[in-house]
Order: sequence, then C-alpha cells, then structure tokens
Amino acid sequence: MAKQIRKKKRKSGKSKPTHSARPSTASASTAIVVARPPERPWELDNEQLTILKNSVAKGATDEELKFCLTVARRYKLDPFRQQIWFIKRWDSGADNGKGGRGAYVWSPQVGIYGMLHIAARDHADYGTLSKPEYGPDITIEVEGHKIKGPQWCTVQLWKKGLSEPSVGEAWFEEYCPKVWDNAKLFWAKYQHRMIAKCAKAQAAREAYPDLGGLLIPEECQRGQDDFTESGRQIVEADEPSYVPRRLDENAPHGHPPDSEKARLAAAQLAKVEAADKELEESHKVRPAPPVPVYNLEGNRVS
Repeated sequence: MAKQIRKKKRKSGKSKPTHSARPSTASASTAIVVARPPERPWELDNEQLTILKNSVAKGATDEELKFCLTVARRYKLDPFRQQIWFIKRWDSGADNGKGGRGAYVWSPQVGIYGMLHIAARDHADYGTLSKPEYGPDITIEVEGHKIKGPQWCTVQLWKKGLSEPSVGEAWFEEYCPKVWDNAKLFWAKYQHRMIAKCAKAQAAREAYPDLGGLLIPEECQRGQDDFTESGRQIVEADEPSYVPRRLDENAPHGHPPDSEKARLAAAQLAKVEAADKELEESHKVRPAPPVPVYNLEGNRVS
C-alpha cells in the first residue's frame, strides 16, 4: 500500500510544459505600435502643424492657425480628435484692413454633442434638454427643388435650481441651405433633425454665454452673410469706387468755394441767420415811454 502511494506521488510530481512556455509564433513585424499622447498637446512640431492646416483649418496661415489653436485651448478641445475644427467664411461686418468692412474670418465649429459636452463639463448646474417642438410644415424652394419642413423649432435647456428654462429658437428658412448640392443630402431628408440641432445650439448659448463663439456646422450651411437683404451678393472691391474729397476747413459750410454746393449752403446759412436775427429782435426789451413831469401848478414841463 505504501509503495502504491509513493508511486502516485512520484507520478503527480512530474511537471508538464504549460501553454506559456510554448514558443510564440507571432511575428514582431505585425505588431501595431501606438504612440503615447503628448503631455503638452499644444506644443506642435512642423509636421503636426501641416496636418492641422490640411484638416481642421485648411489654407490657414501660421498666424491664423495660432488663433484657431488658441480658441481650441480655450474650450479644452483637441483638434486632432476632431472635437473642434475651423471654417473660413465671409463676414460682412469684419474689418478688411483697408478702412472698410467685409472680410473672410475663421469661425470655430463643433458638433452639437460637442457643444453640449462643454456645457455639461464646465457648468455644474447643467440639467437637460426638452423634447423639440415644431411649427407647422412649410415648403421652400432651393434652386428649383422643393423642400418641406417645419417652419420653426424650439428647444428648452433646463438648469438645476432654476424654475425657468433657456429657450432656443430656429427658423427653417433662415438655416436651410440656398444651394441644392448642400441641401439634398440632409436638409431635404432630415428636416426635423437638422433644424432641431440649430435650436439646441441656440439654447446652449442662451444658457451659457461663454459658448457664444462656437457654432455648429448646421448653422453655417446657408452662408447668408454673403448676400444683402435684397439678395445682392457682397464682393470685396480692390480699391474704393470714389476718391475722398478734403473739405475746405476755412469755409463755414465745408464745401469748396465757387461750387454749386457752396452757393446753396451759403444761401441756406443766410436764410437761417436772417431768421435768427428776426427772432432775436422780437425778444428785445423795448424802452418804456418817458413819464411826463408836472410842476406845482399842474402844468406839464416835459
């Protein structure tokens, strides 16, 4: 019996090669090595700058890209993760550097969920969004194509502890693109979804003004800043269409002497001066008539 027990122990003491001891058949050349994210993502080398110029800020100069990255850092968003990107668009109110208005500017853009992520991340009182409410359907025409969508959309953003929400309102005619190539894919197919995104973005900016510098792509697809209210396109002139005229500082009316405008202005000035003089005369205090003087006998002496 003891011999049998010793045999079992001897048998159980044998070690078998484990799975880990087997030689690996994987080739080192097939491994994918992912670089660790840099500790200072805002310190970029020339290669990374070129990548950003060709992706999130196409065509930007070094100074323009510096502005874009400053905005991204302000909102704590990583452009390499497509959390923020920049679009060059026409702004009719921007300073063109030539003493006039109208120039191309870089506008930061984020997705609607990126904007709401910032609102929730940076504000402890962020609550929730209401279900979008839509107005009656209307039909608008885009380059001969008819698109039917809700006239308007409103969304409420509720903050914790407040009894009244911040309301975002968007109108379909103000945001639907004017070019059919842009409209046919989404605005003609997902009308409610697209206008709701614009209303949500408006509500977020109403609730948190620090988001005022951010737009979502759906708000910029119309490109309405390129046109006046009457539909005329705004173009940037190389030179002013008029030559500024220096006024005659010695003339009271400012117009060059011996000109028609100078004659008309002089006549108007004379008319005004005559009216002022007449009014002044009417308000002058006239002397009272002399008081007669009598002697003791009652006879008038003066």
